[in-house]
Amino acid sequence: MSQNQPYPGTGLSSSRHAPSPLRNEIFSTFPAAVPTRGQALTIAPKEQIEYNPDAQLAIKQNLQLKDAVSGYLEEYNGFVSTMAEATHKLLTLIRESANSGGPTDKTAVEAMDKLWQELKRLFGKVQQVKDIMPNFLEQQKENMSLYHNSMMNENMHDVQEELNMQYKKVNIQHSLILEHQASFKRYKDQTEEKLQQLTELTERASRLNLEKGLFRAEIEKYQKQIEEIKSGGEKHSKETAELSKELNAIREAKSALEKDCDEARKAIAELKQRTEKGNQELRNVHSKELAEANTQLKNALFKHDTLKTHSATLEKKSADFEKEAKQKEEELNMAKDKFNNQSLEFSKLFRQLTEKTTYVSSLQNEVKRLDKEVQEAKKNAAQAPWEDLQKQVADLSAEKSKLESELEKFKEQTPGIEEKLSKSIAETEALKRSNKKLQRDNDELETEANDLAAKISVLKATQKNGTTDTSALQEENKKLRSDIEKLQADQGQGTTPPGLEDLEGLGLKLRTFEAQHTKLTEDVAAWKGLAHRSYEEFKKLAAEYEEVKGFKDECIKKDAQIEKLTAELKSNKLSNDMAGMDNKDAEYWKAKYEGVLSQY
Repeated sequence: MSQNQPYPGTGLSSSRHAPSPLRNEIFSTFPAAVPTRGQALTIAPKEQIEYNPDAQLAIKQNLQLKDAVSGYLEEYNGFVSTMAEATHKLLTLIRESANSGGPTDKTAVEAMDKLWQELKRLFGKVQQVKDIMPNFLEQQKENMSLYHNSMMNENMHDVQEELNMQYKKVNIQHSLILEHQASFKRYKDQTEEKLQQLTELTERASRLNLEKGLFRAEIEKYQKQIEEIKSGGEKHSKETAELSKELNAIREAKSALEKDCDEARKAIAELKQRTEKGNQELRNVHSKELAEANTQLKNALFKHDTLKTHSATLEKKSADFEKEAKQKEEELNMAKDKFNNQSLEFSKLFRQLTEKTTYVSSLQNEVKRLDKEVQEAKKNAAQAPWEDLQKQVADLSAEKSKLESELEKFKEQTPGIEEKLSKSIAETEALKRSNKKLQRDNDELETEANDLAAKISVLKATQKNGTTDTSALQEENKKLRSDIEKLQADQGQGTTPPGLEDLEGLGLKLRTFEAQHTKLTEDVAAWKGLAHRSYEEFKKLAAEYEEVKGFKDECIKKDAQIEKLTAELKSNKLSNDMAGMDNKDAEYWKAKYEGVLSQY
């Protein structure tokens, strides 16, 4: 068990506050964490103990050493075996050569045999070293492992004992904690009431200390006042004498102020009479203005009625004109049968009629364009703000009455500002005159607009008559074409055309039609000029209306100046009143005087 691993808390499973499933889980997961009295101390086997990093490193190094020794032995065995084979071959060659040489070389052969025996001994010794070295290394390894395992077992035994001791301590501490917790709860339940009583007593003690301090301060204050009263008796006697003198002076001033109050009441009554007279004069002026406005309205209504009658007469004339056109159409139908043989004349007349129809269509387009211009002029004239001007005049008159009433009040108090107020009144009167002038111009504009509407209706009627005439002429042209075709057919058959007795009558009728067309063109040009003139007059009236707006803005500015002057008057009055308030007696009698004025 490592040192950094936290305590799992197995001892808490025996607590009476722990749930039952949690107890079973803890005991099942940690069976060896809580030892009992009868349990023997056990040591974990080698396979269950995890090696530390140093032991693992030693094992790795031992394995590497073993591999290196085995490799070196293999290399040494190979080298020795090759060396022995080589020497054996050399010796065999030497021996063969010696045997072939004769019996004198027996000594050399014996020497070679001895050498071979020595080599065999050397090879055996080397083989013995080779066999002994792994055994020695294995013994060294076993000794080291034995030492290491013994030390590890001792350490593990010590650690296990320490852990068991720690577990015992933890269990004891846990039981103590549970016992302390229960005792602490009991103590807390017993001391809650006492703590509440202590807090209440501390609050009462603090309140009593505060009250004690306040009482002491009041006692000291009253003691000082008693001492001052005792020491200042002489001063009070002197002050009473002075106050009696001041009372006599105040009584004398009171009699004088009562006289002033009577005079002020008389002045107030005179002011009321003056204001009533001014209001009556203003009412008379407004009644005269209303009478003038009523007369203007009556005149406008009379003009409107006359225009209606004029339009009715024009409609009657248009009806008569239509009747004459119908009669002429009947005469033309009667003349068609008489002039069937005049093919050349009819062809010329057909050309002239086509030219006239094109001319009439151009005139119709001009009439439509003039009609649009007149409608726009009528709309612009209808948009003239007559009601707005009346409202503005009424507002200006009401503001004038208010200003005049305020001016009469302020004239008595501030004579220095009368000149400014008179100028503002003169400006308002000038603006009122300009408004009256604009009202008259507006009435004239409305009458002109009505005239334009009546003339437009006449133009429309004449236009309708022209269109009916052109349609009749077109029908006559069609009939003439059919007659010409008949004449051509008759000429091809050899028949003789009828006489030329009524040719002059037809020429006269055509001339009358041309005169009517010229008259229509002249009327259209006249109406066009009238529309241009009315539009120019409307532009002038629009400019005058903008001037009226400017006058209105000036009136608003003047009203603001008047309000500013009234505010200055009030501030000057307040400053004059405050300048005289040096003494308390003056303030007292001033308040009393204002109370008397408010009653009346």
